[in-house]
Amino acid sequence: MKGVSPARPKLLSKLNQSIVLDSIRQHGPSTRAEMSSRLGVTFPTANKAVAALLEARLLEEYDDDHVSRGRPAKRVRLATEFAQVIGVELDGRTCQIVAAGFDGKSLPSTLASFSTPSSYPQLLSTLENQLRPLLSSETKTTLGIGVTVPGLVDRSDQTVHFSANLPILNQQPIVENISSFAGVPCTMVHDSHALCLAECMFGTDAEHSQSFVMLVHRVGIGLGVMINGQFLTGRDGFAGEIGHAPMIANGRRCSCGRKGCLETVASEWSMLQELSKQIERTATMQELIVLAEKGDSFVMDLLTQSCHFLAMTVANVINLFNPGIVYVHGRLFREVPWLMGKLEKETGQMALTPAMERCEFRLAGTSLLDGSIATIIDHIISLRQS
Repeated sequence: MKGVSPARPKLLSKLNQSIVLDSIRQHGPSTRAEMSSRLGVTFPTANKAVAALLEARLLEEYDDDHVSRGRPAKRVRLATEFAQVIGVELDGRTCQIVAAGFDGKSLPSTLASFSTPSSYPQLLSTLENQLRPLLSSETKTTLGIGVTVPGLVDRSDQTVHFSANLPILNQQPIVENISSFAGVPCTMVHDSHALCLAECMFGTDAEHSQSFVMLVHRVGIGLGVMINGQFLTGRDGFAGEIGHAPMIANGRRCSCGRKGCLETVASEWSMLQELSKQIERTATMQELIVLAEKGDSFVMDLLTQSCHFLAMTVANVINLFNPGIVYVHGRLFREVPWLMGKLEKETGQMALTPAMERCEFRLAGTSLLDGSIATIIDHIISLRQS
């Protein structure tokens, strides 16, 4: 056709594929006729997109035996039987790996974990050894690998520009390195961003709210933000490092090199530092939780201080972004039940009342491994658009 770029039909075809994938992800297994009707496209258009996705092993076809009359209908679903994605969670203490179907359901038998190595070459070597059995599967094609990290991930070059809690990753081309030895696409995001993706993709509540925030409370503290259906990552992808918001003038030195950051007064790391001084040996999270359950006065004071500074932070977040839900991800909030109520109450005393009244506080329903899986699924779907 005159005046029409030859690239346009190809682009439209890929857009249709992306729309079909997203439709099946949201609505479940479907026939071609159902997709044609749901998406408002012709049957041949839906059929062509499905054919391309079947060839790419992103979809699988099966007979629907529940049809009451006639031949079984052919339905397509996200690939699970012959394809997989792999999620990798990198952390300052422990790293984890798991495989999942393209529908995001993880395969518990593939779960592996290891202590975080002390150097980047050791980390790469360990990852390669741990990933090799999954990559060499005779029954499943690996579609890609998603990685979550506690650090500033540049969206353009996929490098960690700075990680206070996992410095061996700083300026390292880990995505390029993993993709090179694995031979499949790899993508990486900040852990708080990954948790937002996981809640959107797999969570039970996020679908009802287009505006929510994700507070990550671990060794470090991070924030993910979804407003009006748009994920806020900032110009480079560095948004969300709320753990390094200044709180105490000339306070304790933070792992980032500055003084008085939120992480120095409210993170797991800061509380374990104080408890270790108190008991004159290295304390563990399990010990801190047990002491909290017993009502130990020293630990209760630590939790009260942490909750106060977190509430100040969340109040600012609510005033700035007006979210419908505040999700909290962290072991302490899961295992010390009263902590969430205390955080919500103190936040309510500081946030603007109209915004606070319409905001719910909930424990995150997904994990960082879920986030790494959501990250690679989202990446693969986005590749069908380009």
